[in-house]
Amino acid sequence: MPTLSRSSASARVGCRPRSPSNELRQRRKRVPSEVLVRDRELLEGFWESYPGWVAEESLLTAQLVQAVLQAEHQRKRLRRSQGDTVDVEVTDQFIRSAVDRAAP
Repeated sequence: MPTLSRSSASARVGCRPRSPSNELRQRRKRVPSEVLVRDRELLEGFWESYPGWVAEESLLTAQLVQAVLQAEHQRKRLRRSQGDTVDVEVTDQFIRSAVDRAAP
């Protein structure tokens, strides 16, 4: 079973595929949001709990579950005119990418 070390996985965890628009990426580079800071802290906590190797399939599954939950939340916000279509597009693209990576 393939495994990932902290150094190789941290480059993948939290990364988003390129979107048609780089608007979201540029926004996050300018000023880290509270959510981004929280996500980074969660990632550090993950590696404290799992200091060794983590199976790539386990990481991919966790990323996919998190992305689906995030997509549901973003769509609810979008229906209430509080969401950002770029966020939804980026999350949808990430989900498609994760499913493609999981397919044999």
